[in-house]
Order: sequence, then C-alpha cells, then structure tokens
Amino acid sequence: MIYLIINDISKVGGLSKVALNLYAEFKKSGYETKIITGNLDDTNERYYEQAKADIINLEIGSVHRLAENKMKLLKWYYEFYKALKREKIKDATIISIETVINFITVLALRKNNRLIGTEHLSFSRRKITQIFKKIFYPKLDRLVVLTETDKKLYNSFGVNNVVVIPNFIEISKKFTALNSKNILFVGKLSSIKGVDFLLEIVKKFDDKAWKFVIVGKGSSEEELRQQLKGYNVDIKGEIPEPKAFYLDASIFILTSRKEGFPMVLLEAKNYGLPIVSFDVPTGPKEMIEDGEDGFLIPFGKVDMFVKKLAVLTGDHQRLQNMAKKSKESVARYAPEKVMEKWFQII
Repeated sequence: MIYLIINDISKVGGLSKVALNLYAEFKKSGYETKIITGNLDDTNERYYEQAKADIINLEIGSVHRLAENKMKLLKWYYEFYKALKREKIKDATIISIETVINFITVLALRKNNRLIGTEHLSFSRRKITQIFKKIFYPKLDRLVVLTETDKKLYNSFGVNNVVVIPNFIEISKKFTALNSKNILFVGKLSSIKGVDFLLEIVKKFDDKAWKFVIVGKGSSEEELRQQLKGYNVDIKGEIPEPKAFYLDASIFILTSRKEGFPMVLLEAKNYGLPIVSFDVPTGPKEMIEDGEDGFLIPFGKVDMFVKKLAVLTGDHQRLQNMAKKSKESVARYAPEKVMEKWFQII
C-alpha cells in the first residue's frame, strides 16, 4: 500500500498537482494507493475527482487560511499529527509532500513503515528549518528533491539519503499555434512569485499590440488590478485547469524570487511556449536552456527581462524556433521516464 500525505489535496497548485500525478501513475502501475489530506474543499471537486474514491480526509480544515496566525498554524499541524496517528498505518510506503508534513510523518508513522519525504521548494537556510531537518530528515528512508543543486546542498548539510527525481507531466499532443499576442503568467499573486517585478515588467513593456494574461489569485491581486488599470492586461483570477490559456499564448513568463521545480514551466513547455524567467538559485536554470528554448534573466534585472521579451515579440521566426525547442525538451519529463526513478525507491 502507498499513502500520499499532503496538507490539502483540494488546494489548486503545484503540490496538489504533483500528488495527483503520482497517485495516477502508481494506480496505473497496479499499486494500491490512497491520499491522506487535512482538508477537502468540495467546491474544487473537479480538480481531484480522479482520486476521490481513494482520499482519506482528516477533516481539520484548511491550513492555507492560517498563514498569518502562527499559533493557529501550529495548532493545525498538531491536529494533523494526532489525526494521522489515529489512522494506525503500518507496513506501508508513505510519501509525504511538503516540509512540515515530512516532519509530522516521521513523528506519527516512523514505526513499521517506509518513509519517503519530498521537498518541492529550494533549499532553505532558515536556522529553525535547518535544525528540524537535521533532526527529522536522517530518519527518512529517502528524501526526494527536485534538482541536483538541492541534493548537493542537503549533502553538505549532513543529509545523505537524498535522491533527485524531477516532477513529470503527461506529454500533450497539442501545442500553441503562436497565433495570439498573449504573454502568459500563471501563479500565486504574492511577493514570493515576484508580483512587484511583474508590475514593473508590464509597465515598462511598450509594445501595445501584446497583452499580458495573468492567471492566479493571492494577497497581491487587488493591488495588481488597481495599478494595472489602463494597461493591456487581463487578470483572470484562479483557474483550476488553465490549459486553454497556455494554448492561447505565445510566451510564458516567470518572475519568482524563489522556486523549487515550478510545474508551470513544465506546463508551458508542454504546450510549446518559449519562456522568459528570472534565474533564481534552483528550478528555472535546470529547465530552460538559455537562448535556445527561453531566456534566463539575472534576478531582479527588470530592464533586461523587458528587453528579452521584446526580442521574442519582435522576431516571429525566433519565437517559432524557441517554441519548437521548448516542446521537444519536455520529453525528458514524461511520466514513464520519471516513474522509473520512483519505482527504484518505493
């Protein structure tokens, strides 16, 4: 039996998408698989309906509403621990998703189970996080990280049970026709995703024939709407399945301050979109070949970001060439290639 443990499988985003993808592939390969979640939002049922029959809901509410209240957040994690302990799971392979869930899983299920923790954010240097990782991560049977850079950092940190397995994506036969003049951003509208940089980029980009399409929601959404009034921008809000927006775009942009292994880049490449992204420590540089299928911009260099956007919008032949290479490069993230690595460790 395989259990995938996540804080909220119904929260639209990269972590839940990874969990649902793994669930589908394990089931396809004949493994009995269940998902344990702290919360299940019925309004997003379409998002997780493929796995609904195999979801165990601990029914402790959404953790995502508690980020600003540290005491309530700690209480939520304690309730998660108690509820997980009550499941009395044994003789199973446990795959936990997200740093604190990794810690809790070690505490609740270490005895008589095989534990595989997964990290989907770049290596954290916060002192308190380092302390807990030094305590809990050596107790895992394996720690899965997304990049070779992260593996080296964990090794230097004293965690040696690390294996690199990237996220995967079901390879689509469809790809953008590059007919639109849409520049697409998909992600949480927050500081960590560089919404302040996104604002600057939109304001400085002067080709009015092109439109920025922004898919996502978050704490910066209202500010974004207010400041971009009068600009050629369409803010769509949160869309559980944004496939249509990828297919109706010609360029994808990523403005994050920090990334692990962004699923939005895989999705963009899957539909043949050239990418312009800041070169943050992990993630984009392992997914984008600078000058071939996109551009990597030194972090925070907004003027250079705008300049590279203009290179693509002003040269359709180069746009087509990059789109072709972007589509071709996603093949290494096909499920069958990535799952070979998972089957070696479960």
